[in-house]
Amino acid sequence: MGLALLLGACTEEAAPTPAGPKLERQGPATPPAAAASPAPDQPASTAEKGEAADVLRLYYALIGERRYPQAHKLREPNGADADAFAAHFERFASHGVTVGTPSEPVEAGGWLYVEVPVHTYGTMKDGTPFGSAGTVTLRRRARDGEWRIFTKG
Repeated sequence: MGLALLLGACTEEAAPTPAGPKLERQGPATPPAAAASPAPDQPASTAEKGEAADVLRLYYALIGERRYPQAHKLREPNGADADAFAAHFERFASHGVTVGTPSEPVEAGGWLYVEVPVHTYGTMKDGTPFGSAGTVTLRRRARDGEWRIFTKG
C-alpha cells in the first residue's frame, strides 16, 4: 500500500480533503530536529511521532523542490529505483502535501511503525490539477535508527 500511495498519490484524479486528523501545510525543506531523546515533559511516543512526521514533511518538501536523490534516500531500499522515482515526479509542475497527525508507534518484529495521513495535491505539467489522500507508513529499528518511508515490496 505504501509504494502505491506514494506513487499513486500523484494521480490526476482530484480527491477530497480527508476528514479526521488535523493536517498541516508543508513548509520549506528543513532537516528534522535532531533529538536523541524527548523533552523531559514529553512522552517518548510523542517525540517518536513528531520525528516520523518531520521525516515525511522533509521528504515531500524535497520532492516539491525537485531534489529527488535526497528524497529517495528517505525511503527504504526496496522502493522504486532512483531514476524511476525521479521520472515519476518530473510529470508534475507543482507538488504539495498536508501532513496529518501520526498514529501511536507500534512495535513489531524489532521495528517501530508509525502511520501518517497525507493529502498530496498540485498541478501536472499540462495544467491539470491532482490530489490524493491516504496514509504513509514509516518505520525504524525499535531501539535506534532513523525513520524511513516503508513500503512492502
